[in-house]
Amino acid sequence: PDAGIHAPEESQAGAEAEIDPRTAHTLRVRGSGILAGEAFRAGKFFVQDIASVLAVEALAPAPGESILDVCSAPGGKSKLAAVLMEDKGSVQSFDIYPHKILLMEKDLARLGLRSVTPAVRDALAKGAPETMPEGGYDQVICDVPCSGLGVLARKPELRYKNVSKEQVELTKIQYTIIRNAAGLVKAGGALLYSTCTVMRQENGDLVRRFLAESPDGGRFRIEQERQLLPDTDDADGFYYCILRKA
Repeated sequence: PDAGIHAPEESQAGAEAEIDPRTAHTLRVRGSGILAGEAFRAGKFFVQDIASVLAVEALAPAPGESILDVCSAPGGKSKLAAVLMEDKGSVQSFDIYPHKILLMEKDLARLGLRSVTPAVRDALAKGAPETMPEGGYDQVICDVPCSGLGVLARKPELRYKNVSKEQVELTKIQYTIIRNAAGLVKAGGALLYSTCTVMRQENGDLVRRFLAESPDGGRFRIEQERQLLPDTDDADGFYYCILRKA
């Protein structure tokens, strides 16, 4: 998909579209009807918030690399990684829910992306996937389950959740996922940890706990870290951290 080429076409489809100056791969769309247009059916674009785009661009996947996305559904980060890799290389895209894998396969066929392979796998499971390259993956994406407080504008029902009660269990899950994923990154490779929340306990605090306590934590260093906020960044509330393995 090439965002810039199709901007005028999508504007004519009933929505105003313009290139987002923060990235070369994204259109900012206002209005409705864009998913009913011929460009969408023809696989010329997919929908993703700018925060996720910036996170994957910071990871900088390159053609020929091996990527693992451990909590991939609905698959936006895997798809963007494949685009940045020019669909050359391998993106193994795992999720625990079979019905979400089927939806991802359908959308990948629409987009014509062949380097992404979706499969059912639990990110909490220990051990390496059978398909892991020798030595590990060049890059691993961990977009972990979270409290979701960065997307209240789209999910207002989250206002009624008891976040403090759920956060204890969430951070256990998040820590287990990043710990498991770290062992799958090859020497010199990178790990992307991300959430769609603004809670420090799930973001920077958790990353630093991993660095300090996990058996693999000492082999990683923070290369880039960012917290995006809706009021200042015109994006979802979103955290990402790029960790480089020695």
